[in-house]
Amino acid sequence: MQRIRILAVDDQEFNLDLIELAFMEHEHVQVIRAVNGQEALNVLESDPHFHVILLDLAMPVLNGFETLERLKAHRSFPRCSKC
Repeated sequence: MQRIRILAVDDQEFNLDLIELAFMEHEHVQVIRAVNGQEALNVLESDPHFHVILLDLAMPVLNGFETLERLKAHRSFPRCSKC
């Protein structure tokens, strides 16, 4: 079975814990954490192969809206049909 990779981006550790807890029983799901948009972009630059990005909108450093705009503008990131 193919491993599903989720990038969870949130500045609240509690929310990231809840996301991990929700998928804990699914062995084929891997959750990677980022605490702000800039960290998420750094993760994606080193490894862009995620199936889902859960993106908080209100974060310090780089908020979710700015992060999404940068993702859409960056040619090396795979395009999302819903972006």
